[in-house]
Amino acid sequence: MLALTPFVPHDLETLTRAYPPGAIDAAIHANTAKRFNRIEDVQTSRLRYAVGDVEVTGVLLEPATRQAGAHPLLIFNRGGNGDYGLVAVPLILRYLLPFAQAGYLVLASNYRGNDGGTGTEEFGGADVADVLTLLDIGQQHPGWDGRNRFMFGASRGGMMTYLAIKQGAALNAAATFGGVSDLAAMGEYRPEMVERVYKRRFTAGSTDLAGAYAMRSAIGWPEALTRVPLLLAHGTADTTVPPSQSEALAERLAALQAPHKLVLYEGGNHALSAHSAALIQEVQSWFKHYMK
Repeated sequence: MLALTPFVPHDLETLTRAYPPGAIDAAIHANTAKRFNRIEDVQTSRLRYAVGDVEVTGVLLEPATRQAGAHPLLIFNRGGNGDYGLVAVPLILRYLLPFAQAGYLVLASNYRGNDGGTGTEEFGGADVADVLTLLDIGQQHPGWDGRNRFMFGASRGGMMTYLAIKQGAALNAAATFGGVSDLAAMGEYRPEMVERVYKRRFTAGSTDLAGAYAMRSAIGWPEALTRVPLLLAHGTADTTVPPSQSEALAERLAALQAPHKLVLYEGGNHALSAHSAALIQEVQSWFKHYMK
């Protein structure tokens, strides 16, 4: 099932839960909504799709001048969990819109259980199927060129990207920024994650944290990533997910002589706020190199 409806910006109350405290206020909300409503070269839709017996929500961005069989496909994997990190207007404007304006079909999932979806989010468990199903949906879009498939993940979405590749996602190339590759190390670095996220989001009733970490941590299975060229971007001043998460994975990929590139942005924070334009340019160049 695939249902498309016009995308309606979230209200301010929802957005304050979706972003760090103080990041969104009434003025910012009004400004981003105004910018979004002025977009004429890209059409944004809210989508609802089935993954087994659950329904998942997300968004689709497509060029207003869409042509049949002419566009590469990009799956964007959001960060956060629950409402935090929802695919909302600020994220769309910064990370998704530039790709749609460059001619990509862009799809992003909110993962099961979020933003009106059903089921239970598992932070890298069964919800990886939400990403893989979205890739299948994109490949059925009449605008897809039939050759080019890419994936771009932020923070937790980096982990989802690695897991999707491990589970067989057929991609030309992929990119992550602020990506999580070692959940055990993250639990030590930010102990609050264990109680607030891991134990709440992992499969209900599971007490095997070590097993859940291993299943979700690409640092332990880099060989599963070698078939997809990976760009790993990270800010050196990221205090949410330390740059060591990307650096360590890059070392493992280098040892396997896997195609990859590590880009560190000096002074960059977790969202790479001051480097977002450079990040988008870097990712687009990486994808272009592997475009068929």
